[in-house]
Amino acid sequence: MNAENAKSEEGKASIDKPLIETYKQFYRKLLSRNPTLPRLNIFTTNYDLYSERAMDLLGIHYVNGFTGGISKFFNPAIFNYALAEKMDLSQSKWSVIDNFFYLYKIHGSVNWIEADGENKLFKVKEIQEPTLEELREKETIMIHPTPLKYNASLGSPYSDLFREFQKKLMQNNNILVTIGYSFSDEHINNLIFQAFTIPSFRLIVIGEPTEKNAIGKLLELNDTRIWIIGEKWPADKTDYTPLYFFKNFVEQILPDLTAEDLDHKMEATINNLKNLLK
Repeated sequence: MNAENAKSEEGKASIDKPLIETYKQFYRKLLSRNPTLPRLNIFTTNYDLYSERAMDLLGIHYVNGFTGGISKFFNPAIFNYALAEKMDLSQSKWSVIDNFFYLYKIHGSVNWIEADGENKLFKVKEIQEPTLEELREKETIMIHPTPLKYNASLGSPYSDLFREFQKKLMQNNNILVTIGYSFSDEHINNLIFQAFTIPSFRLIVIGEPTEKNAIGKLLELNDTRIWIIGEKWPADKTDYTPLYFFKNFVEQILPDLTAEDLDHKMEATINNLKNLLK
């Protein structure tokens, strides 16, 4: 590696590190949910690998649609699987582990390429630890932001991923939380809006509603099943970051229910009560 490339890699690492830390905090907080609640499904339109890297660093198991060992090929059937541990060696008693997520990258990923595999129905392969030089030589499988995005999403593996998205949305007593999504993708909106045919469906939008954007139009519907958490971005503050930015959402909105955090909160509450009783 020459000096210029080394400098570029160092600069990239300095940018990636705080972002990966935010993703780690995000998944760490999600793990603190009550284990009796339904398992979370993470759907993302991002092409990057921050979620995968954060979960790898935390030792979190996840299913992203690929199976195999050295060569990992797409197989949507794996989304029906769960990771479990044997509770009783003498009997077939199993318990699904809590340290586990389903990750759906519905617009593809930078490390997905077209490749032929022996007896593989789906010709999409996942590259482990991809380099820029390696990806330049291969055809990556991503839906880029173009007017043809809707048509591109109709082919495999995207048809399989969107089928999974629709299946999850159409379940009873379901809640969809969107973060950083502007509702500008028609193929995604169609599936979300179809879910409103189910009375128990709830939509929580983390974003800024304006008179012109789609989030503002959702607010105008006055549907009690739609909750919007956002704020106006002050025009006079150049260094201001709104509450709906991913970092602020993770740090300020997403609750931390770890035992240590709860202990601190209980201690603070008890001390405040003592002060009130004086």
